[in-house]
Amino acid sequence: MTRRLAASFLAALSICALAVALAPTTQAATRSSAILVLIPQDKEAPPSYGEDIADGLAEMPGLSVGLTSATQGSYAPEQALLDIGQGTRVSRSTYDPKNVPPVGLVKMVNGSGSVKGWDMIVDRADTAPQTIVPGLLASTIPGGVAYVGDATRLQETVIPAADRIGRISSLALADTSDTARRAESQAKEYGLVVVATTPGYKGLRELRQILRRRDPGQLVIAMQTPPDGPILPLLPVGAAGLDDGPPAGLTSDTTNQPNLVAGIDIAPTILDHLGSESRMTCSAGLWFLTARGRPKRSPRFATGSTSWDPGEPPPWHSSARDG
Repeated sequence: MTRRLAASFLAALSICALAVALAPTTQAATRSSAILVLIPQDKEAPPSYGEDIADGLAEMPGLSVGLTSATQGSYAPEQALLDIGQGTRVSRSTYDPKNVPPVGLVKMVNGSGSVKGWDMIVDRADTAPQTIVPGLLASTIPGGVAYVGDATRLQETVIPAADRIGRISSLALADTSDTARRAESQAKEYGLVVVATTPGYKGLRELRQILRRRDPGQLVIAMQTPPDGPILPLLPVGAAGLDDGPPAGLTSDTTNQPNLVAGIDIAPTILDHLGSESRMTCSAGLWFLTARGRPKRSPRFATGSTSWDPGEPPPWHSSARDG
């Protein structure tokens, strides 16, 4: 009997040891990840709401679509990108200076990067009438954020990938012929990957490839890159992986409007998807996006019951496509 109990005990210990040994591998295989895809307009197109991008998003199977309100008050593309990464926003007129300082991308020898001019961005945020933390999203995600793009253009699109000191954990910079593969590779190592695609229809094609490679449970949010010009700050946006329901119009408690979300809803939606480890360190000021009719304690991106043709102005705004 004693030998039998001892054998059983040793067997139990072996099973426990095996479970402990396998746990990290299983966790790594099932870890959540998210990809934020920024699709610029064609170079020849005047800065505006990209109807071709909106139509392209609407045609992709499994993608819930809508509009995102890019900024509060007067529009500037750099401010829209900053608001995504800091998860909150105020009018540009309340900052000193009003305009975002110019930024650049600095590549490090270890494969990471940093945003040149980030110190001035932080100093500017300190002048806002409420607490603003540039880079809060990337700082909240363990391991930071990766960036996939072309180093020769649109360097301001790295802003959502920068943490509180302006650091980007990984840069995957090359030509855009293998954007989807690079995004997939980076998503295996980092909880969030920010992807800057080729402009126009080629960028939509890269998004389709990313969606085809999307792992089960992976969140993909795609939106038009904020264009450089005086526009009405409403841009097309789409998301896959929010829930198991069929695609529908996006909504959030921030806007409380069908087919409309806010740019500041993107960060908490990503953090909510990545899990409690990120959420516990998240600022209480961030709003999570949730499904219309299924509210959570904080709103995040969600799908509603209403459908909408992005090629047409939304019913609550008669000039959504005006530049």
